[in-house]
Amino acid sequence: MRKFLIFFLLLIPIILVGISVLELSSINRFYSSRQLLWTAFGLFLLALNYFIPSKFYNVLSPFFFVISILLLVIVLGLPSNGPKRWIHLGSFYFQPSELAKLAYIFFIARWISKNPRLSEKRVIALFIFTFIPFSLVLIEPDLATSVSFIFLFTVISFLAGADLKILNYIILSPAAAIFSFKSWAFMIFLIALILYLRLMKMSVPYTLIFIVYIIFVGLFSPYIWFKVLKPYQRARIVAFLEPEKYKTGPAWQILQGEIALGSGGLTGKGLRKGTQKGLSFLPAAHTDFIFSSIGEELGFVTTSFILAALFIFSILIFYVGYRDKDIFRKIVAIGISAYFVYHTVLNIATNLGMFPVSGIPLPFLTYGGSHLLVEFLMLGIVIRILREQGMKELSLSNQAIF
Repeated sequence: MRKFLIFFLLLIPIILVGISVLELSSINRFYSSRQLLWTAFGLFLLALNYFIPSKFYNVLSPFFFVISILLLVIVLGLPSNGPKRWIHLGSFYFQPSELAKLAYIFFIARWISKNPRLSEKRVIALFIFTFIPFSLVLIEPDLATSVSFIFLFTVISFLAGADLKILNYIILSPAAAIFSFKSWAFMIFLIALILYLRLMKMSVPYTLIFIVYIIFVGLFSPYIWFKVLKPYQRARIVAFLEPEKYKTGPAWQILQGEIALGSGGLTGKGLRKGTQKGLSFLPAAHTDFIFSSIGEELGFVTTSFILAALFIFSILIFYVGYRDKDIFRKIVAIGISAYFVYHTVLNIATNLGMFPVSGIPLPFLTYGGSHLLVEFLMLGIVIRILREQGMKELSLSNQAIF
């Protein structure tokens, strides 16, 4: 079983990178050659991690977390005319927020493994630590990446047995902010929320306090909209809600992505034959809209395979964590699985016009070095966990013999 898992955990990324390189070569050979270079370095990191014990990451996780926070602070201090997300290292642009996600997974895994009982105080304390990278990335600004820390916190905390009373505040607050922009929608949300709380058998005092809090969030949301979100972020959200109204402006990317994806048909137009990409109608074809670009040239069959492959890949990683008895390794694997699910869902939802343009890369496919190196690094850690599981099973087998 272990060999089967390792085989498919290696096969899926290699196939996805192969598709990516093919499509990037169709867009610009420079992109494909750079992607191959990063892939080679990523495979080196993967192989290296096969020999690094998980205890190494467990012991040094607080150090990695602090370093990742310092890098996020440093990137905010660098001069830039636009978003401050990258550190320039020669010809390579490193994005600290990608590495910070992995450092955060190590940190939260160590936190919970030290004391698996997640009391209210411990959950709140962990959320405060989560808020540090969340807020720093939000300031860059990179809203979708900042929310990934909240997503990781929610998934891991819930599966680790955190009290739903605490998680309600974290999960439902963003929903309240979204619905608050339409009074009728907010009223329906409140009614549904009351029914949910009663169905979950929450106490009356808790229900009242929580409803008051949600109303406060709704009233405070306009301040966040005008004072926290940047103009381009507001434009993306508005364009997503009313794409036809803004089809020559902020919604241009979304509509062109949908056209490219739909025009490919079952098997696509063929490499270098995509008209949306070829005539420069499709922006960011190598990054945000790589999925649409692939759909136009390689068709529905290929995009369906990509979607299935990424979810199977995420499920296999989750299974690796699920079967592990070591709490640290278990949470690391589950956190990595959640990372891939978040990236896959948001990127593809953007390409399908189901979510505002987020800038979240599609694993192993989007052009870029930072995310690709971190993804191979994560894969190496998962395979190392599988190796340690095998070593444990062998040890138990030898004990049984004697």
